[in-house]
Amino acid sequence: MTVRLRLLEGSYNKYIIEKGQQKVDMQLVHARLADHYRDMELNFIAPQDFDILVEQLNEEARQRLALAVAGLDHDELKKALCVKTDRVEQIKRCFFNFAMETNLLRMELLRQSPLRVEEFARQFLARLGAEIEGETYAESQQRLARLDYRSLLKEAEQAKASAEERMDYLRQLREDQERRLGRRGKF
Repeated sequence: MTVRLRLLEGSYNKYIIEKGQQKVDMQLVHARLADHYRDMELNFIAPQDFDILVEQLNEEARQRLALAVAGLDHDELKKALCVKTDRVEQIKRCFFNFAMETNLLRMELLRQSPLRVEEFARQFLARLGAEIEGETYAESQQRLARLDYRSLLKEAEQAKASAEERMDYLRQLREDQERRLGRRGKF
């Protein structure tokens, strides 16, 4: 199943603008997700099982879950739900675990950065096993790897630590040189 990435990103951006700052109504999310599964003639999990999964989510994760579900309004993405897999496992992995594991992609960050929205969409599509129209699997994986915010933050922290080490080294060299040469006065 191939999905037009820009269409999904547009849906996400619209949702973020219109509803991204509101408290999530989990009953509505449950109903919408269940409806999408029924539209594809697939069974959905029992309401009590859904509630158990929801208890694991903080408010930010609930917002990401609602955002992921909002993308299913497009039939081409909804068709990705038909991948032959255990429904309970798919719902846990593709929706709930995804909402928890993308914890760095907070709604405020998504609101400010189109690249983070693209990353969110690409990660969700990868979870569903959907392909991106016009890209090979390898191209999609490479783009996602370049966008990965967690990796970018880690690289920035490493670069900062390396720069601090380099500054400490240069400072030590300067101090050693000053000690060897002795303090020079005006006379």
